[in-house]
Amino acid sequence: MPLRRVAIQGHSSINRNKNQANFRKSIYSNCWCKKYLSKKDCGNIKAHNDILRQALSKAYKRKLGDQESRLKLTNANSGKNKHHRGHPVSGAWVLDGGERTRQRRLFLVEVSDRTANTLMSVITTHVLEGSTIFTDCFSSYRNFHSIYNKLTLNHSQTFRDPNTGACTNSIEGTWSALKYTISPRNRTNSLDENSKMILPVLDDFLAEFQWRRKHSENLWSGLMSAFREVRYLDRPLTSLL
Repeated sequence: MPLRRVAIQGHSSINRNKNQANFRKSIYSNCWCKKYLSKKDCGNIKAHNDILRQALSKAYKRKLGDQESRLKLTNANSGKNKHHRGHPVSGAWVLDGGERTRQRRLFLVEVSDRTANTLMSVITTHVLEGSTIFTDCFSSYRNFHSIYNKLTLNHSQTFRDPNTGACTNSIEGTWSALKYTISPRNRTNSLDENSKMILPVLDDFLAEFQWRRKHSENLWSGLMSAFREVRYLDRPLTSLL
């Protein structure tokens, strides 16, 4: 039986074009969730990818921890090469912390420096008071006892405290996975000398990493949840695709 072209009443060509554009965006979003996009596609939909990452970076701003949970904290340079091997990259300092729970919630924040005041400001923003935190012997962590129950682990002696069970191996492993996921060109410093955001490239990729880890079982549902939590500006947007 030959196919017939059917006219849809009540829909103008503008609405059809808009619906087609929205349909294409939903396809791109789904492919982005599953990392099906190839390098040749990135140039065409870079703006769409950036908006997805920005939505994720705005959606998840909840504090971690409580009096019963434990968190592990560490900081690392996103561009530093171990043993001075490979092409040197001037990366950014990132403070990361993760819960020792089944959900494995975490936070990743780019910092301009590693002074005690800077790290304290970030940690109090993302971790509830009274939580138990594991840290190494870095000097900037010394004055956290007044707010948190802090357990210290000296890596020069052991990687796991036999008395308290303090161990930071899992959060160190998270950092290794993060560096594997984010390419070196996107790990550059996006903060100026006054801790002001110049271009939130790394911050958006950090948000994407957290989101993929939290919603690994259902990425599409997690993306829709992020969109519902973001407040959009009431102004016209140009077409992305």
